[in-house]
This record gives sequence, structure tokens and C-alpha cells, in this order.
Amino acid sequence: MSATPDGHPPRRALTPRERTVLLAIGQRLTNSEIAQTLMVSKHTVECHVASLFAKFGVRHRLDLIALAETDVEAAPPASLVGTSGLMWREITRLRGQFQERPQDSGAHKWLAQAAGVVFERYRLPSLETADRLIRGAAARHGLDAVDVAHALLTAPRPESGGRWFPHRRHRREPELSFLDGTARNPARVLGAALDTSRACAGESQGDLQLTATGRPGLDLVAHRGFTDEFVARFAHVDGRSTACALALSTRQPVSVRDVAESAIFAPITREALTAERVRAVHSTPILAYGRCLGVVSTHAPRPGRVPSRITQIELARIADETGDWLVWQRHTARLDALEDLHFRATTRPHH
Repeated sequence: MSATPDGHPPRRALTPRERTVLLAIGQRLTNSEIAQTLMVSKHTVECHVASLFAKFGVRHRLDLIALAETDVEAAPPASLVGTSGLMWREITRLRGQFQERPQDSGAHKWLAQAAGVVFERYRLPSLETADRLIRGAAARHGLDAVDVAHALLTAPRPESGGRWFPHRRHRREPELSFLDGTARNPARVLGAALDTSRACAGESQGDLQLTATGRPGLDLVAHRGFTDEFVARFAHVDGRSTACALALSTRQPVSVRDVAESAIFAPITREALTAERVRAVHSTPILAYGRCLGVVSTHAPRPGRVPSRITQIELARIADETGDWLVWQRHTARLDALEDLHFRATTRPHH
């Protein structure tokens, strides 16, 4: 097969779906992962990949990855000449975001996949526009962009025209004994749950973590009484070397009577806790519908100071109410965000 003047094999125009599949291949997704993301069969993806091999005149997947990362950006396929390679520059930008923080690779992969789906579904001018729509919908509904990306990738495809979920039923907001019903949002509810737990346990220090989206472990979302250095160090935890991580994995309360003597903690974690004058810890899992959504922990300055059995029951009740509310809020807010995104993508001009 003869080469073009720039040394690349000749190619035919790619379809929108082939462009999306090539983007996904450039992000090192497998055929199965691409099929799951695009909600098509693995066989359909394999057909698109075979077509890419034929159109680019290559035989190996590594060649397609190289094309997506370098050659395609420099010389876009004929179907993209009119955009002056804009989409491929956006691919590179999003891929750079994906690679900047390896610990968030799963989250960035979901965001990149969701942006690709939105870009193709609504025929937007660029991936940056798709990314902006996702982040905007998340911000307006009090969600993380990764939450909206995950919801978008797992929700059924919207019907043409109208609302995304036309037959949706709205569930009544759960009651919270520790917070009145005015102006509730995740930050206010989680802060109140933590403060009520601290008051119940009679402690000034405490934190509340939620399960991370797109990676294992817990993300710190509310805290009281800790230094900035401690908060930065424990912004995310995984494994089993902390009381909260153990409560997450076992879905059971964990009491540590003496941090300095406990085998639960890794040495660096033990040193960090004692530096904060923490000598005892009680971690309560936030459970709902058989899942652990997070952990709320209270910290005591003296060894042996753990909540009584009655107090632990009250802490579990606060955590359960919080879990029920989080399930309601996430379901409601995520669907609201998807409908918001769908409305804006279909009714407003994008430049």
C-alpha cells in the first residue's frame, strides 16, 4: 500500500462511531470496556476496530494507539479536516488531565469516556464543550463531575426529544432527626451528621468520609479539630491500615482503645494521629441498602475513651439516617443533573 506525502498510509473518512472507538483505544481501553461504555456488544466494537485497521492500513492495536496519540492529532482523517484537528487536540487535552494524577486515573477515565459519549451523542463542536456540560450539570446539582459521568455511562440512552426520564417518579426526601428541612444540601447534611456524632460521643475531633468514585477507598468530606497537614495527608485513604478503612471493608463499627498500641494502624498513620493528640478512635460505617457509603469517626484525646454501647447505637442511627438521605440525594440529584445536561445539550447553541 502506497504512502501519502507525509509518510502515513492513505485513509478513508471515519464514521462518528469509529472516531469515538479510536479515542477509546488511544486511552488504552479494551474492547470489552469500550462496549460497556458505548452500551453496544463486544462484537460491534470488534467490527469498528477491524474497520479502523482497514482504513488506516495497519495491523496492530499499538498502531491505532499511536495514531490516536500522535499521527491523528497532526493529520486528522478526512472527515475531520473541516474541524482543523480540533477534536484531536481536545482528546490530547483530556488525556493530559487523565495522566496528571495517577491516583485519580479511574475518575479521569470515566470523565473522558463520558465526554466522548456526550460529544458524539449531541454532535457537539468539541470534547471541551462536552466536558464543560458535564461539569456544569454537576455543579448546579451539588455533585462531583465523576458522579455525573458515571451516571451518564450507566443510564439508558435518552429517547429522542423531550426529557431523559419521562416516566420518572420522585421519591419523598427522608427525614433527618439531626437537621431541619430547610435548604438541605450534601455539605450541610454531612456537616450536621458529623457535628451530631461528635456531640453524641462527647468529642471535639471527628471526620466523615465517603466512598470514592472511580477508585477504592474513602475521600475526606468533612472534618473538625485537625491541622491542615493532617487533612491533606488523609484526604484519601484505602487499604486496611486505619480504623475507618477497616469499618468500610467489614461494614461494622470499629473501636480502637489506644492508637499507640493498636496493630490496626501503619506506623506512619499512628504517628500522625498521636501528633494530633488522638489516642482513641471509634469509626461507624454509613450503611444503606446493604452498601457502605462512607464512615463517620470520632476521636478522643485519652486512651480507653470509646463510646458506650448505648452511644454506639445512637451513632449508628445517625449514620443510617445519613445513608438513607445520601441514597435519595444521589439518585434524585444525578437524574436531575442528567436531565439538565440533556436539556442544555439539545436546546442551546454551543460554540
